[in-house]
Amino acid sequence: IRLKNIEFGYTFNRKLLKKAHLQNLRLFVSGYNLLTFDKLKIVDPETRPSNTSMYPVVRVFNLGLKVGF
Repeated sequence: IRLKNIEFGYTFNRKLLKKAHLQNLRLFVSGYNLLTFDKLKIVDPETRPSNTSMYPVVRVFNLGLKVGF
């Protein structure tokens, strides 16, 4: 079982933004490779086993702000 990608965002109300002279404002946070439930624990279960070295699963977190004037 795997949670590979998720994003949460909030778009602010236009009435509130008019006071700040903005057209739109969106705040978001996203993540990639957040949870993996498997027997391997360290390496990516979607990769093929080979003679080359295997890399650990990397978690990525993003925080963003989208502003329109």
